Amino acid sequence: MAHVLLPGTFPLKTQLHSTKYANNAIEEMLKQLYSFDVKKENIEVCLVGGANVLKRKGDIIGKDNLDAVEKLLREKHIEIKAKAVGGFERRTVIFDIENGCISYSVGNSKQNILWQTLLKR
Repeated sequence: MAHVLLPGTFPLKTQLHSTKYANNAIEEMLKQLYSFDVKKENIEVCLVGGANVLKRKGDIIGKDNLDAVEKLLREKHIEIKAKAVGGFERRTVIFDIENGCISYSVGNSKQNILWQTLLKR
């Protein structure tokens, strides 16, 4: 799971907080997955977030973050399985590893299932 705060790439890979940038975060996440011999065809991506939670007029940082992540995933030929993005309310995401389920809430609403993977045990 990656929490992206800024679009683009932080130029210094050794910087402690470089993974708050979209490209650094995705590259690091993929590097870690591949280090555990995860095959690209088994990676399932869901996007949650990208809202303008501060409700600032003309604030497109959330959209820019989503665009950066989607562009990089397209370049790497990794499909996005589901997404719940945009708007003005914060989102909370839960990744239930045991059941292979991603759920989210918007604002104070109840959790909704976004994606359920097919478990291979």
